[in-house]
Amino acid sequence: MSSKIHIVDLFSGPGGLGEGFCAYTAGQDSLKYQLAVSIEKDAAAHKTLRLRAFLRHFEKFPDEYYEFLAGNGDFPYWPKLHPSEWNAAVDETWHAELGTPETAAALAARIQTIKRTSQQRTLLIGGPPLRQSQAASMLHIIYKIWMFLPFALVASSKGLYLP
Repeated sequence: MSSKIHIVDLFSGPGGLGEGFCAYTAGQDSLKYQLAVSIEKDAAAHKTLRLRAFLRHFEKFPDEYYEFLAGNGDFPYWPKLHPSEWNAAVDETWHAELGTPETAAALAARIQTIKRTSQQRTLLIGGPPLRQSQAASMLHIIYKIWMFLPFALVASSKGLYLP
């Protein structure tokens, strides 16, 4: 079992909020958080989210990544070059819409698995869309998530956790 706090990241966008948590060490040498699942419905943002998840598996990014950034070749085909790291990133990042019964059911099952493997040390984070025109829709989606998922947030001195 892991001693890290596992994160469930909703409305992930390209992954900046989760990336910040994953980089946090609290002045220690070891990382304190680990993204367990991130969900984003926008296809372009999801591609960035998945790439970030993939690159987090490396202490030093693969040389092919730097070669591509330098303009010395095509974008690397990661599933062939680093299949285990790529598959882990695909498993972590979901291209899905929150608020649908299908996503809620899959997420509920995933959260139960995460809670078992993380010694109940699970944190829910998210960056819902902030455009005023989407505020009512966002609240409706959040309401649906809470109705479909069999957990509640519990506040403690250490933060918000899933019991």
